[in-house]
Amino acid sequence: MGRSAVGVHRRRPQGRGAGGARHRPADAQLHLGPRRRAPHQESPAGHLRPLRGRRAAPARQLPRHARARLHAVRHARAGPAAHDRLAARGHGARGPALERARPPVIHVVVPVFNEAGNAASLLAQIRERVEPFAQRWRIVVVDDGSTDDTVEEYARAAAAGAPVEVVRHERNLGPGAAFRTGFLHVLKTADPLDVVVTLEGDQTSDASILPRLLHRVWEEGDDIALASCYLYGGGIKGTRLHRVGLSHLANGLMKKALGLSGLATLSSFYRVYTAAALFALRESYGEGFITTRGFECMVEVLYRAARLGLRISEVPMVLDGSRRVGRSKMKVARTSLAYLALAVRALTGRL
Repeated sequence: MGRSAVGVHRRRPQGRGAGGARHRPADAQLHLGPRRRAPHQESPAGHLRPLRGRRAAPARQLPRHARARLHAVRHARAGPAAHDRLAARGHGARGPALERARPPVIHVVVPVFNEAGNAASLLAQIRERVEPFAQRWRIVVVDDGSTDDTVEEYARAAAAGAPVEVVRHERNLGPGAAFRTGFLHVLKTADPLDVVVTLEGDQTSDASILPRLLHRVWEEGDDIALASCYLYGGGIKGTRLHRVGLSHLANGLMKKALGLSGLATLSSFYRVYTAAALFALRESYGEGFITTRGFECMVEVLYRAARLGLRISEVPMVLDGSRRVGRSKMKVARTSLAYLALAVRALTGRL
């Protein structure tokens, strides 16, 4: 079966809070909070969404100092003045210090597996989009056991002066393990006001929407902003139809199973997190806050973030498989089974 383009999605966001555009009418702001009552889910916009008979998962309580830090970061703005405001509020000695008066750093985490052909172009795209927004930024490339010249390509870029760090897995462990390694590496030195950008290493994501994602976390107070190909204005191009069908099916089933009806897309790799949100996940679930190894890991992160009451929003994006050099690393059968296993864990209270 050849490649086929899938047009942009024209289904408008539903609900009173779904159409609150920040940049243009198609750019919906969807906030997902903890599910607080059954059999209905109340969104922060005030409208109720039925959970279709499934019992709502209980919210997970954040430590007090983590809640205070999240609250402060949500209401701060980018730049040194934001750090001054946070330092003046004083949130105790526990957790990373907030007193360091420096501009926020943008950390970009990119998991890669045999992506040598995409490395140079991806680095150029990241540099073009990130440099205007940060005095300091870096790319953490997590090589997940590549057997081609991926590591060499990124090492050459680092030797030429690019702010690139390569963290290696000796063997292929999967995207979940790569993201966990990248997050923990970043959190060793991150400040709560920093942001962490994640995206695929194969160029399929549209780097041009990064300013809108950053606006969500820096100016609108969201904890996580993700690129959404299923939100009104988004879409999928250059991808085989059976993969598009699997993505639609898995997305719909997981939203119903996990009660995440407030979001259009769950599995997007392209996201912006506040470092404070990642600290909250680590403090609540431990360093193993990502337990899955495959492509389902991004759904697990959203589910756990929602249980903590983190604010999550989406920005529409067209995912373009034609930009990829090489083939997709996702195995359809394996990924399908992994999504089913994740749903079972959530429904049985083991997630």
